[in-house]
Amino acid sequence: MLHYEIVGEGNKTVVCLHGFLESTTMWNVLELDQFARLILIDLPGHGKSGLEGIDSMSEMAEKVKQVVSKENIESYDVIGHSMGGYVALMLKDLDERCDKIILMNSNVWSDSEQKKEDRKRVAKLVQTKKERFVSEAIPNLFQAPENYPEQVAELVEEAKQISSEAVARASIAMSERYDRVEWAYSGALEVYVIQGINDPIANVDSMRRTMVNQMERYFEVHTGHMAHLEATEEVREILRDVLS
Repeated sequence: MLHYEIVGEGNKTVVCLHGFLESTTMWNVLELDQFARLILIDLPGHGKSGLEGIDSMSEMAEKVKQVVSKENIESYDVIGHSMGGYVALMLKDLDERCDKIILMNSNVWSDSEQKKEDRKRVAKLVQTKKERFVSEAIPNLFQAPENYPEQVAELVEEAKQISSEAVARASIAMSERYDRVEWAYSGALEVYVIQGINDPIANVDSMRRTMVNQMERYFEVHTGHMAHLEATEEVREILRDVLS
């Protein structure tokens, strides 16, 4: 069973899935427990969860589903940041109890061949230079990292606690996820998106084209990949509106 905690009260249950190199702590700043019952989950290999289930988005989603079943949840929404969004999309396929999907700094497309090669290089690099990798990678997720020195430092220190094996295996798992662009474009996949205009991971132009037929569910913020830290109040209000 994955490590998880439940906070907040209310009729609405929201499963919160963090991104690559993160943990449940990422949700603290948003204070979403003020208007929903949250199930905060550490995905495999991250936070306090073990490695079991880390090798694909479907395996991760199955582990999340186990948590939901244990808590006897009849229906729930999911917010997924970055990698957590990839897991959320798979969870939608696997669990009929899953209602709204909200992608925050995530996307619906599969990796390009170049991106797959990049992830393989990361998996190899972290075997010997994990601390160097996280120290260089995390600041680049911010639009202006110099404006968030404390947050960057905290994220780097937390990421350093994740094992090299977990970083490598999760990186490869992300490279093998399904493509859902056509479903999102057609509107067959109803999904809400919070998009950073300067997100280096999820390209804004690609997302605009993908979401053109459901723009009422598409929200842009002036951030990089870490919208919850770079535009906390704005993101909180978007989530409050969507979840209500």
